[in-house]
Amino acid sequence: MKKKLWDEKKYTDILKEVGEGRYKIFNPDDPFISYLSPGLFDKYEYKFNCVCLATSTTIATATVDYKCEGFLIPKHSQVVLWRNFRYCTHDGSPHLNADDNIIFPDQSGDVWKVSKTDAYDHYVAIASWAGLQTITSVYHLPDQPCGLYPQYIEKGANVPVKFVKVESDKP
Repeated sequence: MKKKLWDEKKYTDILKEVGEGRYKIFNPDDPFISYLSPGLFDKYEYKFNCVCLATSTTIATATVDYKCEGFLIPKHSQVVLWRNFRYCTHDGSPHLNADDNIIFPDQSGDVWKVSKTDAYDHYVAIASWAGLQTITSVYHLPDQPCGLYPQYIEKGANVPVKFVKVESDKP
């Protein structure tokens, strides 16, 4: 897991582009992906695809995940999940990787990006001829390029973000 401060303007631009409680699937050559991560298209010589998913507002102050315990996400904040699906052969075997980035504001107003590679579907072995349609199939992505959150998970797409309610110590 890597965590770093992230550009607040890019965070708000994702929320504007995707929308609250919605998802959007981007192809590698989409200018918005180049804006979010300059050089990403050039970094991967192989095929990749990307999904940005914006949650509805959190209903309680929460942590992103047990591995990110130090971060408290204020009530009514938006959390963005940016999943990057890519073809890879770094270990000699063709496979897909799902790299996850969770982007959110903390209680002081700083925006953080936590990068993770521990989702159960991070590494999926595939045939060497696989393409973007294989990514859609393997990760159970919706047929439509954008829509509401329930449509995203309808076919079984993974959303590896866990919210844990933080109990107040105030009476």
